[in-house]
Amino acid sequence: MSMDLVERLVLAFNAHDASAFAGTFAGNGAMYDYPDQLAGQGRDQIRDYIGKLFAAFPLVRVDLIRRVNLGVRQITHERFDRGDRSPTYEAVLVYTLSETGRSTGRR
Repeated sequence: MSMDLVERLVLAFNAHDASAFAGTFAGNGAMYDYPDQLAGQGRDQIRDYIGKLFAAFPLVRVDLIRRVNLGVRQITHERFDRGDRSPTYEAVLVYTLSETGRSTGRR
């Protein structure tokens, strides 16, 4: 069984591989910052955005705490650690999948 989208995103994020992270998105996929600010649309903008985050926080990592699988919607509870001794924080993210299994959106 191949690795699913959320697992690939978490692995790419923790490897600080901005290209692999962005590659999980559909060509027209979008990534949003809470609550509704567009962080990037399309793989190039998403790669650039997440790459800047990795540069700013070279030890950042995420842990998947819980997950609800609703088919084309994946809802996750994730813990983020910037790696700079600041407090960790938790977030709920919603991934919307395309028919090809790529993310069309992350909020």
